[in-house]
Amino acid sequence: MLYVPQTMMAPLCPKEFLAGLLVLALNSHPVEPHLILSFFSNNQSLVNRCEVLPGLADHDAIFVESSLRPMRVRKPPRKVHLYKKADFDSLRDELSAYLPEFTENTANISVDHTWKAFENKLKSLISKRRRGCETQLLALTNELVHSMARHKQHDLAVLDFSKAFDRVPHSHLLTKLNHYGIRGYTLKWIEAFLTDRTRRVRLFADDCVVYREINSEEYCLILQNDLIKLAEWEKQWGMDFHPEKCSILRVHRKRNQIIFRYSLKDHILETDSTTKYLGVTLSQNLSRNHHMDITAKKGNSTLGFLQRNLRVSNEKVKTTAYTSLVRPGLEYCSTVWNPFTKDLVYKLEMVQRRAARYVTNRYHNTSSVSSMIEHLGWETLESRRTKAQLTMLYKIINDLVDIPANQYLVQAPSRPKDHNKKYHQPSTSTSCHKNSFFPRTISVWNHLPA
Repeated sequence: MLYVPQTMMAPLCPKEFLAGLLVLALNSHPVEPHLILSFFSNNQSLVNRCEVLPGLADHDAIFVESSLRPMRVRKPPRKVHLYKKADFDSLRDELSAYLPEFTENTANISVDHTWKAFENKLKSLISKRRRGCETQLLALTNELVHSMARHKQHDLAVLDFSKAFDRVPHSHLLTKLNHYGIRGYTLKWIEAFLTDRTRRVRLFADDCVVYREINSEEYCLILQNDLIKLAEWEKQWGMDFHPEKCSILRVHRKRNQIIFRYSLKDHILETDSTTKYLGVTLSQNLSRNHHMDITAKKGNSTLGFLQRNLRVSNEKVKTTAYTSLVRPGLEYCSTVWNPFTKDLVYKLEMVQRRAARYVTNRYHNTSSVSSMIEHLGWETLESRRTKAQLTMLYKIINDLVDIPANQYLVQAPSRPKDHNKKYHQPSTSTSCHKNSFFPRTISVWNHLPA
């Protein structure tokens, strides 16, 4: 207990009084502070209870109950905000270039229309960063499918660069990167990475396609003129097309097709029935059979490589090898070529069933592969492809990829029990169009639970 004169008492709550009292006591004994006062003044969290008791004469007693474990108030967790930095310099430059056109076209229109024009321009600039092989293939195949449904013909010139990775002029590449908004330290890092290198550096994919809907021979001449311009472009940018590896693919269902002999650099281009573009094999009737054969063969080949070289008993290790080396090849751009016939679906599922036998090390013909897959917790490839298509449609609806939803999707009225994001099912006249991405995925999307 501590004895304090009554003249120091104040109408305070016990803890407030104790705190003031201890500070006062320390100030009055700066040289040799009392050990108890010093302890309680520096460790106030040790005080559990404090009461003033009547004492003797002119002194009152202060009763302090303490604990060796301090009563600490837990601080709230610190909030850390992560911001995705945009390329403001690039956006600012492109918007500045758009300013004259913007002011001329919006001088006599309302504020709402002015803001809408600016918003559309800004979205178009941002959309440049949301493109990839899958979106490119989806846009191309959708256009080709619609063309075939209308009994039209598309001619595609699939071009190949000669030693593309070795012939890229680094100065031209850095100029292009600066134009598309890659600047500052990032551009300097790339420049340093490309300077004084003795090994070759792969910079981009070398796939290129030029195509046009062909209604008459005049349209063929326009496409031929595009090839001539590309030949001029390659000289300007230090590139070189390989005419012997370039080809023409005619996509159509017509009996009387329009035939034109295209040339590149005075070399007549060969016409093929199938061609490979961005890793996906396209055929003249947009059949998936050839691509399925190649995909299944490559998957089985990779799986055989694992069986010969990864001879371990650990299921987790072999599962990791399968999901990282085999399955990604079976699902590459599956939203574009998702098969709809049972034989093609079964052909891909057989690769996974063989992988299940390899992982579980059960090769007896009486063993149930379905129970193996259930034991491993694997989902069927068909189900995974359906989810991939739904995911891509979600990205298109929410403007997360560079595929404009208003060009392909039309909002449909929904019933009270349905969700409010239903879309009109496109009318189709061919099985190829019916089982293409948008008609097929919209059908599954509309039947999702609310």
